[in-house]
Amino acid sequence: MLAKAASTVHEAEAESFEAKALEIMAAYDIEERELRDASGFSSEEIDLGHMGNAGTGAASLAIGLANLFGGAGVRSVVDRRHYAKLHTTPSQRENVDLMLDHLLPQMRSDISRDRPRSRKSYSVGWAARVTARLQVAQSVAYSNSNALVPTSDAARAGLYGELAAQGVRVSRASVRVDGFDYERGDVAGGTADLNQARVTR
Repeated sequence: MLAKAASTVHEAEAESFEAKALEIMAAYDIEERELRDASGFSSEEIDLGHMGNAGTGAASLAIGLANLFGGAGVRSVVDRRHYAKLHTTPSQRENVDLMLDHLLPQMRSDISRDRPRSRKSYSVGWAARVTARLQVAQSVAYSNSNALVPTSDAARAGLYGELAAQGVRVSRASVRVDGFDYERGDVAGGTADLNQARVTR
């Protein structure tokens, strides 16, 4: 609608298209910046080496957040350092970074408190529980505002296409975890502060 408003030479038509666009944006809680960069996906890596053995869970959390906001991601390990390669728009990446800044210190704090034998297993359980809670919160928030939940299909296709062009093969290998520490992480993730105001952005 905004593109049509900008392309027409008839003032009344432009005003009509713009009014309809604003009405739809209000109804579905869409911000103008989201429309500007809706197709502007780019890929960047987040270095999670500072998380040590908990980097597996931290990368899973980053990818889960990217999916939540309509982006996509894959995890990689290079020289025992964990990375999350995210394919997002600028506004999606901003939301992922804000949530990571809020959640990763909580993960580290819970790991320090509970002292698991396997930090990897604990962090994976923690990330899985937090991601599941955020998905539920997002579904409820979007349903309450009659908005459409973002999907990651376009971002995933773009990311996998980019990796294929670089000759990188994406595997879906599962992560082996210690069940006891995974469950402890899952329980701790159930009490994490989700900062839910960001979920609907």
